[in-house]
Amino acid sequence: MKNRYTCLFALLVSGILSVCLPGDAATPSTGTAQVLVTVQVDAPGPVIPADFMGLSYEATVLATGHFDPTNRVFLQLIRNLGGGVLRFGGNSVERTFWSRDPKAKFPGAEAVLRPGDIDRLFAFSRQAGWPVILGLNLGATVPEMASDEAAYAMETGREQLIAFEIGNEPELYRKNGTRKPEYVYADYRLELDVYRKALHARLPKLPLCGPAHASNFPWLTNFLHDAKSDVVMASRHHYPLSADPSMTATNERYCSVENLLKPVTMKKSADLIRLHQQAARQAGVPLRLGETSTASRGGKPGVSDSMAAALWAADYLFATAELGVAGVNLHSYFRCGGYTPICADNRGGYRAMPIYYGMLLFHQAARGRAMPVHCATAINMTAHAVLGDDGKLRIALINKDLTHSAAASLAAGKTFTKAGVFRLTAPSVTSRDGITLAGNAVAADGTWTAQPLTPLPVTHGTCEVAVPAASAALVVFEHETKEWP
Repeated sequence: MKNRYTCLFALLVSGILSVCLPGDAATPSTGTAQVLVTVQVDAPGPVIPADFMGLSYEATVLATGHFDPTNRVFLQLIRNLGGGVLRFGGNSVERTFWSRDPKAKFPGAEAVLRPGDIDRLFAFSRQAGWPVILGLNLGATVPEMASDEAAYAMETGREQLIAFEIGNEPELYRKNGTRKPEYVYADYRLELDVYRKALHARLPKLPLCGPAHASNFPWLTNFLHDAKSDVVMASRHHYPLSADPSMTATNERYCSVENLLKPVTMKKSADLIRLHQQAARQAGVPLRLGETSTASRGGKPGVSDSMAAALWAADYLFATAELGVAGVNLHSYFRCGGYTPICADNRGGYRAMPIYYGMLLFHQAARGRAMPVHCATAINMTAHAVLGDDGKLRIALINKDLTHSAAASLAAGKTFTKAGVFRLTAPSVTSRDGITLAGNAVAADGTWTAQPLTPLPVTHGTCEVAVPAASAALVVFEHETKEWP
């Protein structure tokens, strides 16, 4: 649409992408902007996998008691998000060792996993209904240890295991001291082959994913070629911003609310993910973002643990799903701050952080097939649509503009005769507390219950809804014969 912002959608073999990009329209200085959203109900995109959403953790947490099926609040918080995948790896996987001997010690180890730790993990996994990607220590170069850990994991949790991940971000070994500065892919391949041989000796049908890289795209294509007989999934890490304290505010990756919510930040993420998705598709395997979040180095207080992160997360999850990616694991830890979705407070309780609400919003909508969306507006707002298996059309409106409200007109198609809305709100875009979804916050016991949808008048498949600045709304369209959930 000329002289307007336009939602650009790229129709790929594997999916679609809707991104709002600047046009020539004059943005109003204050007040409310008009938004026109039209869903192409006759051009469905990819099905969003039931286990699309996931959480990623450092491998060292497995030696703690967090992933215990008796941790009812933590378990409930995960169940709220529907199906998903737990991934354990991170930088600490290279300093996490394994032994069946309860007395074994390893100099320099941050954690030593024992059979009880793996047993506890899979008991938790069964209770949550979330299968596991398990990282193995490559940094220590002890393939026999890794193969024994994998063998034990398969013995006790085969039905919960998706794949094993050998090492973490190996292309950065030469920078972080894990290997010598001249370490290159050819060196990694030699080590990988030694590990695969040791693993195959114990596990002839080893499910493998990787290379769990954060940069250097050729590592992915080379890995998929060299380990293709074992690879069941490709994995990539991605952090759009950096929380490096030495980074200046003029850097485009500087972690700020403004940079996190900029349309160009999401577009660059989508372009990078699309490149990797195409490579994985050519290799015949799915791509999963095994580790990702707002900014590297644990995120930044005031940004990654604010309402801004909730808006970013919802938009990011939808945009990635529209590309046909198999899933996204948001990296996590248990201290309360930064980008973690769930934290453990100093009283031993678990609670939802702001970014969790963006994940929860995504789960309420992502129950079917992503649909292409056209939108026209002069503000920083995105729209995503999912046609559910239940016949309902859910449209997420994410207003990332910090100053302008939106008056949105939604054209869903004439067959839809009924609509209702609930909202993601907070006192401000930098709020860490007071966030609600569908009228309620997540309770102290981990439960969350949505209040009833607020009805919206529908005329010929179109309705109007206001979306204040720095908030989101989920509009649910259905046919008159359907009842509200």
